[in-house]
Amino acid sequence: MKGMSLNERVAIITGANSDLGIKTALEFANAKIRGLVLCYHKDNETIKSIITKLEECNVEVMVEQVDVSNIESVCSLYNSILNRFEKIDILVAYAGYPAEKDLWFRDPLELDDDMLDKPWNVDLKGSYNCIRVFANNMKRHGYGKIILTSSTPAIYGEHIGLPFTLAKAAIISLTKSLAKVLAPEICINALALGSIETRSNLKNYTPHDIEMLTSNIPLRRFGKAEEVARVARFLASDDSNYITGQTIVIDGGEVRH
Repeated sequence: MKGMSLNERVAIITGANSDLGIKTALEFANAKIRGLVLCYHKDNETIKSIITKLEECNVEVMVEQVDVSNIESVCSLYNSILNRFEKIDILVAYAGYPAEKDLWFRDPLELDDDMLDKPWNVDLKGSYNCIRVFANNMKRHGYGKIILTSSTPAIYGEHIGLPFTLAKAAIISLTKSLAKVLAPEICINALALGSIETRSNLKNYTPHDIEMLTSNIPLRRFGKAEEVARVARFLASDDSNYITGQTIVIDGGEVRH
């Protein structure tokens, strides 16, 4: 479809070394995007593995190390992008604090400030830092799509993984709160992800855990990273030009209200 093309667009993907980031980069490349800025914090080996595929699709690729929780680091990224592309059209904010098992299963009444701050600083503050640095450029050239990452526990409430749920719930509020501020030039939406089959998720679950989780999902399976990537492609495209301030749930039907 013509509207799903990303021709001449430039996109930034934070957390691009994640499974979601890799699949989204490939999806955008298939949509004929002009430029991709793939951002990572510590490890870029997975990004290196797809550079050739992206370049075969005639995509101009930048790979940048950035700490999204640090505003100076994000500003430095912005300057590097402008030197190469001169504009920013799409921001996909996948960067998130790793779901460490010890923190995930910590008693919600025994969390200290550091435990609360870790996801908050990366997931919420990191997303906000990217928006406040990149949005003015989008406004000036009259086009922008921002895609943030939340979760289904942020919608229904969950005591397990509370520090992450709090940060992801704030992402939904941020999306709604900025929709009017950023309009009409920029559309901002969030993805509320359920159980997605990624390396970072699967490492925390035993086969029994997965069986129990999928028993509560009407589609009886975990979602795939490429399924999330296809929704991101839609939200990044002109086909979604009348959608802003929304949270799109991708969870196989687990949350239905």
